[in-house]
Amino acid sequence: MDADLDLHRPARLPACEADLPAWAVYADHLMSLGEPRGFAMALELALPARPGHEELARWHALAAPLCRRGTATAETWCLGHARALDLESSGFRTAQGPSPGALAQARDRIAAPTGRRLEELAFAYTPRQDLEHWQRIFRALPPTCTRVAVDLSKRTGVAQLAELLALLPPQIREIRPSGLLGSHGEVTWRLIDDRFDVLDLSRLRLDWMTSMTIRDTLAQTERITVRVGTLRREQLDSPRCVLGGPRDAALVAPAKHRAVAFARWPLAMLQRRDGLIPARTQWARPLVETHEVPRGELELAPTATSESLVCRGDRWTIAGQSDLRVDGVPVGAGQVVEVPDGGRITLQGLETVLLARDANARARALMA
Repeated sequence: MDADLDLHRPARLPACEADLPAWAVYADHLMSLGEPRGFAMALELALPARPGHEELARWHALAAPLCRRGTATAETWCLGHARALDLESSGFRTAQGPSPGALAQARDRIAAPTGRRLEELAFAYTPRQDLEHWQRIFRALPPTCTRVAVDLSKRTGVAQLAELLALLPPQIREIRPSGLLGSHGEVTWRLIDDRFDVLDLSRLRLDWMTSMTIRDTLAQTERITVRVGTLRREQLDSPRCVLGGPRDAALVAPAKHRAVAFARWPLAMLQRRDGLIPARTQWARPLVETHEVPRGELELAPTATSESLVCRGDRWTIAGQSDLRVDGVPVGAGQVVEVPDGGRITLQGLETVLLARDANARARALMA
């Protein structure tokens, strides 16, 4: 039966509209076998990027029973398949390593037909854990899983990190660490290695010294790209030190020669808030995201309330606080105004520019 389910299954989950026809063929194939997942996929493929409440609820009712999270795992779903798997439960966060039940469930979820197009694995690691547990999970990953997000314990040293990285399968080309990075610089720059294509630090706020060490270490490599959340003037001569991810926005302060990225919310965060998200919505991203203005990174005085930008797709708005101007026009307290791509936001006399797209290249041009 598994062979029948694999027939016509596309090699990867869809990333754009052009990928959907192949998945429509697969949905038709599953429906011909009487598989409920095929009917849920067909309904999802019919949904627009901004579905109405009733049609979204109708799809949720059909898809939700087929896309349940595990007791020890949390999946981000697309067309009835896990796009990302988060080993987030307490069963994986013990000093001794994953419990036998959590380990078995993770391997089963990855090996199941719904896990065979997995793209990302997220997990927490502490040095006391038996690496054999993680090796079993890594060996189960499909070739489509090219990214890992790892929450590192503060006890993780260089030797322990090297042991963990040695277990990752060769298809892992992107790593996004969190946890100790801001305070443990040596471990941070040990991750800058051509064994990876991308080291994603864009969700971290790193101090000046760590940023300079990243720049200098990157110069000793040939291929890896490092994504940072704050781009400084001193990093402009390093083209592989890039501001944020491909779809991230940014706020640039040309006078301070500094830019700060607004990392788009992961699909897992949106799914926890809004429930299952249809395929077209996943790349159109019309759902509400809030991003706090990073006053500290821009060297602005702290205030009782921080400004927040709200994003819906490529549309951005900001709510008025004291001493706020948008394109030179004062914004009253509580007033919400739209900020266009390239619009000027003035905070405490500091002029910044919002870049809703192509943030890295445009920020570099403004800071040069």
